[in-house]
Amino acid sequence: MKKFATLFFSVMASGLTSGVMAHGGHGVTAPAGIAHYLLEPLHMLPAFAPLAAVAVTIWLLRRKAG
Repeated sequence: MKKFATLFFSVMASGLTSGVMAHGGHGVTAPAGIAHYLLEPLHMLPAFAPLAAVAVTIWLLRRKAG
């Protein structure tokens, strides 16, 4: 359980702090365009972090049941 809590909080913390670094002037796309939010890694992490958390939770539940 300790490993799960550590993983969970590290995933959540990485998603929360990435928004702080997201500002105009980073990346190669125009900061005001939709491509900026879809292609830049700093904006993709918060979008995929919840999916990763769900995948890890399912994996851990299956591992525990099996």
